[in-house]
Amino acid sequence: MKGLEAALEQVGEVGEIPFQQFQTLKVGNSSEEIDESGAILKVFHYRWKGVFKTYNLRLLVDKGDMVIAFDERAEGNTVSNIKRLSKKNLDNFMQQVKTDNNANDAGSRADSKTEASGETSEK
Repeated sequence: MKGLEAALEQVGEVGEIPFQQFQTLKVGNSSEEIDESGAILKVFHYRWKGVFKTYNLRLLVDKGDMVIAFDERAEGNTVSNIKRLSKKNLDNFMQQVKTDNNANDAGSRADSKTEASGETSEK
């Protein structure tokens, strides 16, 4: 944790470090779980088993393989209070945007035809 915090302090306002750089900072034998269900961000969860407790480190990594946030929680829907957008929700959102755009385009074409024929329409 100290190495990761120091690396993030060195980058200043950028606030992120390459995932490869984190790999060089990681010490000891840990288990690793990767959650790639996010549309944009992956969660890497590391666990180190100590004598008296288990230590956790969760990282949010973007598509550019940059570590953008981390915390020490064992679980949760957020990492450092950042909630990920799921692939399913992104697909649903994009489909809704396409549907809305198609409806708007159809309405605009109808308005253009009405104006071209000289008819007036009430809106």
